[in-house]
Amino acid sequence: IVVENWMVRLYGVDEPIEVDWLKFPEPNFVLAPGEFREIAYELIAPFRFTGEKVAQVFFEFSLDEVEQAFETRLGVIYYMIASGTEKVKATIANEYFSVTKELEDEKNVSTAKIAFSVNNEGNVHVRPKGVITIKDRNTGELICSLMLPHMRGIYPEKQESLEATTPIPD
Repeated sequence: IVVENWMVRLYGVDEPIEVDWLKFPEPNFVLAPGEFREIAYELIAPFRFTGEKVAQVFFEFSLDEVEQAFETRLGVIYYMIASGTEKVKATIANEYFSVTKELEDEKNVSTAKIAFSVNNEGNVHVRPKGVITIKDRNTGELICSLMLPHMRGIYPEKQESLEATTPIPD
């Protein structure tokens, strides 16, 4: 079992890659094919930390010489949040909306495209979800709705862009 500070890998955060708040008493073991095992671990909250800590726990495989040319491992993300200190705040910026019309099979087909950025201004990761509703500015009439596509988590002080398209009924 290998534990890494995932913020170093994702964003080059200036912190040690080693994680001292997540411990596995028995990090080294081998499982035979078909064998399973419960794995114990300890979380040790750092004194006076706020927000969240993020670690990636990797389970590495025993490989033969040919397979060793590739790093093969299975990863699981662990989050630890300091209850009562979490701040969830995000803003939307760089909004863009367009409608295109194309001729398909002798019929006009309209497509709405929306794009924007989500800026995480809090101290824990956020994962936006929901429905975008587009209405006519003048009449308030519904033009279309679309579900936000699944997004990976947006970590504190980071930004992710999102783009989605949907057909507009005639």
